[in-house]
Amino acid sequence: KDIKPQNDSTIDERYQLLKEAKPEAALRILAGFNPENALEMDIAREYLLKLATEDEKIKRLKEILKRGMKYPRVKLEKLLIPKYDKIRKDEYDGNLEIIEKIDFAKGRIHFRKENQTGMDLYKAGRGDLVISKINLWQGAISLAPFDLVCSTHYQVYSIKLNEIDPRYLFYVLRSKKFLAPIAEERSKGIKNEQGPKFLLKFSILLPSLEIQKQIIEKIEKQKAIIEGAEKILEGWSIDLKYTCGRKYMLNDLLTLEYGKGLTEKQRDNGQYPVYGSNGIVGYHSKYLVKGPGIIVGRKGSIGEVNWSNDNFWPIDTTYFVKIKEDNIDLRFIYYLLKSIHLNKLALSPAVPGLNRNDVYQISVNIPPLEFQKQIVEELDKEMQALEKVKMLKEKAEKRIEEILEEVWGEEK
Repeated sequence: KDIKPQNDSTIDERYQLLKEAKPEAALRILAGFNPENALEMDIAREYLLKLATEDEKIKRLKEILKRGMKYPRVKLEKLLIPKYDKIRKDEYDGNLEIIEKIDFAKGRIHFRKENQTGMDLYKAGRGDLVISKINLWQGAISLAPFDLVCSTHYQVYSIKLNEIDPRYLFYVLRSKKFLAPIAEERSKGIKNEQGPKFLLKFSILLPSLEIQKQIIEKIEKQKAIIEGAEKILEGWSIDLKYTCGRKYMLNDLLTLEYGKGLTEKQRDNGQYPVYGSNGIVGYHSKYLVKGPGIIVGRKGSIGEVNWSNDNFWPIDTTYFVKIKEDNIDLRFIYYLLKSIHLNKLALSPAVPGLNRNDVYQISVNIPPLEFQKQIVEELDKEMQALEKVKMLKEKAEKRIEEILEEVWGEEK
């Protein structure tokens, strides 16, 4: 604030002056640099990071540039143009698909099953940016894959293609770094929908189109890995094919015992896992059940089946399994229950839950113990391979986050 900028010369002249300038003179030259000019920021970074000095102002600038932005910061109002191409509800002919929702996880558009509307609609052209004015903060942002329509709870923007690649815009707008201040603003009590007046005041970092394409290529390589892994994971299922064995009702083989409540405040982060209906939800210094064991979702993720090698505490939204018969392999029962798809036995939406009496009535074919162990061995090998696929997917997801952090100038 207290430095008078020196900006009365060309960038080439200032570059030459910097090479020989003392700290005080250098600060005046640097203060005249434009933070939105990538070339000037590169020159400043090159000069400061090579400079050895104890001057506190210089040291502060060095740290800012070391951690700071690689690219100029540009307001969205310079990149996006709001569109209000409205179709009145009584003029809509059903030829264009209507957006049902934009999912938060991937920014994919889902369409209504029937092209009918009781309200006016906005039209979006192929490649336009479409944003939910209600769920912007959660990442409900997408690019129109073709001409379509949406309710007025969405906002459509045309994109200045000479400035920004739509795919780069999509990735940056859905990044954690961009959405964090959006969520913070919303938490202050904003009740209105977040339309252009709200959105366009925010800024993003804008490299050249060539560098944008390089960033897109890096991200999309990782996305291809993620999509390939997801296809493998979604396509895998437990298929227990065997003809030998004896018929049982599940009631003859096992009981489903109620878990016990243990609130988040009561958990003390001990060595034993605490299981909810969808897996581990915390840790505690005491356990309720000796492991290994099977946990079944009773409420929440109804019918979800989890395995614990360790002693564990199943909370009150779960059941845990007790075996009645000696000639039954517990791990085999784990795979058997997963293959049954217990979620199909869920009670009505009004009273969600899994009734264990319905589970007990299921008829199953149980092979001899030795055959059970063979099946478990084969399925365990498949599960190990799937874990490697999951790790590959997680690594690719992390790499995408790192690429976007690099764009924003974040240190890893």
